[in-house]
Amino acid sequence: MDVEVALLGPRSPSSPSRPRRAPLVELVLELQEELRAYLFLFMEVTCLGQAAPSCSQLRNGLWADAAFWKAYAGVCLKEHWREGNAAVLRERFRVWLFHLEGDWEKDFAEVIEQDGRSEFGANFLQLLEDARYIASGLMPTDKGPRVDEFAKLVCSLLKQYNPKQLDERWAAESFLSKVEQRNDVFADDQVSQVASAFAESLERSMLEQHLEGADEAHWTEPLPEGAWQTWELEEEDPSEESFPGMHTDFGDWSPPADWSPPAAAEESETDQLMARHRPLSNMSRHDLTAYFDCACLRGLLAWSCRRPASGPGIIFSGTGSSCAQPMLRCAIGGEGGVPGCQSCAVALRYGRGNPNWRNNVGLIVRWVQSDGKVKHVQIDCGKTYRDSVLTVYKEHKVLSLDAVFLTHDHADAILGLDDLRQLQPFDPGTRRVLGPPMRCFCDRRTLQHCRRAFPYLFPSTGKVRLMQAFCQCNSDCDGDCKPDMPDQSISPNSPEKVTRFVASMEWKEIPEDTSPFYVDGFPFHALPVLHGADYTCFGYGFGSHGSRVVYISDYTALLPKTEALLERWSSKPDKISILILDVLFPDATKSTVHANLEESLDLVRRFRPEKAFFVGVGHYCRSSFT
Repeated sequence: MDVEVALLGPRSPSSPSRPRRAPLVELVLELQEELRAYLFLFMEVTCLGQAAPSCSQLRNGLWADAAFWKAYAGVCLKEHWREGNAAVLRERFRVWLFHLEGDWEKDFAEVIEQDGRSEFGANFLQLLEDARYIASGLMPTDKGPRVDEFAKLVCSLLKQYNPKQLDERWAAESFLSKVEQRNDVFADDQVSQVASAFAESLERSMLEQHLEGADEAHWTEPLPEGAWQTWELEEEDPSEESFPGMHTDFGDWSPPADWSPPAAAEESETDQLMARHRPLSNMSRHDLTAYFDCACLRGLLAWSCRRPASGPGIIFSGTGSSCAQPMLRCAIGGEGGVPGCQSCAVALRYGRGNPNWRNNVGLIVRWVQSDGKVKHVQIDCGKTYRDSVLTVYKEHKVLSLDAVFLTHDHADAILGLDDLRQLQPFDPGTRRVLGPPMRCFCDRRTLQHCRRAFPYLFPSTGKVRLMQAFCQCNSDCDGDCKPDMPDQSISPNSPEKVTRFVASMEWKEIPEDTSPFYVDGFPFHALPVLHGADYTCFGYGFGSHGSRVVYISDYTALLPKTEALLERWSSKPDKISILILDVLFPDATKSTVHANLEESLDLVRRFRPEKAFFVGVGHYCRSSFT
């Protein structure tokens, strides 16, 4: 009973009657305190994060709900709750959330100075995003010398960054927009100074570009209206921070200006509640509702549960090009690398946790069946598939696969097939895979190529049917294929065939006319596209009305049947929910085998999805292009 009471709220330091808790119980109490501070972050990692306006309204509702802050305080303050406690807690939370404790402007200046001393130079993208985040949390009561110093620091940043780096330029534009919106915090002269610094950087870069003899329009032409909102999207995994910086998930939300903090916050037990904060993860809705007796929170959780259980979810197992990132030539400094390549430099600087470190493009499709079973399908497993399993699979608790889809037969799509055996249960004694074989869906050409490259992944049973299929689709075959031909890799003097541990696969041919096929009752469509003028590749469309996802990772042009299907889907009232497209270059640079930013933006405008993601990006693009 004592432990049960402990789980309901932290022990008050002023309550000597309670016995000393065991270390484990004390740890639970500490985690409970931290959980309260992360309720706003919890709203980001649920489906609420997919609807920014609704999420902002709910945050404002919690911000104004005195019952929420009373629940936040816990049982130690319920008996001693005063009317002003909600305002005090709200202010403490804002100061902590937006990193405004103490001399925060000096802390930001120190961050800028340390970043500038890095061997790779200042990371202006992250610094500008952090500045925008701080500006989002400022209130009119913060006006004064600290805000003045902050404005000067940012003006200095805007004069130094490189607008030719599009992601940095967009970060600068976004910060300027935030400063102009927060005219309740920034004075008119401060807004003018920030705008002048931004304009000065553009003029300087335009002059440099002109002196270099380059085409100014190549990078100075503004994006079409709405393009930034179309593909400035939340990361699939909010817990993956690009740099050891701030919680920029909240950069689009600011505390309501009409909820100013109290004029003089009294010292009370509420100050102790913001003492320790570290991120928590994997908290269930049951955990949250057990801790809090708050009608607002119960309503929030009930609303977030309305998402259909059968709707698909997607996880990017990789977003890079066939060479992956960082590029080897950029990493070792050999000829052929891009001089001053910022994307590879940042990836090498911060390691695998940085979004500029990209594996071969791939996607995991996850859905829940009516019986509650979770299903996973992997689209493509290329050269870096093993690294994706060690990072993405582990983080998202993908413990097994139900099927694999292949888009084409290039190395960046198929060379990880051998590692699939590690995702199947097997008997150590017989070294044979237990359970049904893993299904692999692909077109005829890819199936033929995989049969030649990975003969051991093709079952011996049904070989006659397989070889007959090859004869029908292979123009080079003379019809004399022998299904029982011996394996030429086996020594003729070998006394017996050795059993080796290999993946158990069941190969299935996809329909190439965009007609649906099914995996455990879930519908998919193969979408033929050109991957260069002489090569057909496949994308995939899946999901039902209202949750349609279109994934085209390698293309130069859509084929007529795919165009017709996407036109039909985009014309429906529910449209395409998510469109994922190939972008090798961040501008209009042409490639014979991949799309560039302009070409993929044209498709985004044409099919008008709710969200768009760009993948297959080269090292010419920084992390915000994903």
